[in-house]
Amino acid sequence: MARKLFILTLLVAAITVAPASDARTRGKPRKSDGTYNLTVAGYYTGNGKATVTSGSVHLTLTLSPEAGGKSGAVDLTMAVIGNRFSGDTAAFEKAIHFDGRLDAPDDDKERTLRGVRLVCRMRIVTPENPTYNYSSVIGFVPDLATARDGIDNGDDTNGGK
Repeated sequence: MARKLFILTLLVAAITVAPASDARTRGKPRKSDGTYNLTVAGYYTGNGKATVTSGSVHLTLTLSPEAGGKSGAVDLTMAVIGNRFSGDTAAFEKAIHFDGRLDAPDDDKERTLRGVRLVCRMRIVTPENPTYNYSSVIGFVPDLATARDGIDNGDDTNGGK
C-alpha cells in the first residue's frame, strides 16, 4: 500500500511540475490560407478542393468506394483551432469522421516542407462491419508548392541560410 501511495505521489508531482506545451497552437510564419488540391486514398478514393481561411476548412470531395461503385460527394466546413480541425458528416449512408491538420514550414528557410499542406484522416463506420475503415486526404496549394527561391536556382551564396 505504501508503494502504491508513493508512486501516486510521484505521478501527481510530475503532472503538476510538467511544463505546459504549446506545440499544437504555435504560430507559423507562412499563412495556411488558400485553395488546396486534394487527393483521397484508402477505403474511399477520389479528389477535391479545400478552402482554408483563418478560422475554417471547407472540404469539397468527390469519392468512390475503393471496391468500385457509384461516386458520392462530401461538402463539409470545420473550425480550425491552432492548426487542427475535425468534423463529422455522412456519405454512402455511412458516418464519416474527419481529423486533420495544416502543416506549414517552421521558418522561411525550411527546406523539407514546401509551401503548406493539409493532411486529414477519414474514419468510416460501415453498418456491415462494426470496425472502422480509413481513407487519407492529402492536399497542397499549387502556387506555393512550385515556388522557387535562390537555392532552387543554384544561387547558394548565403550558404543555405
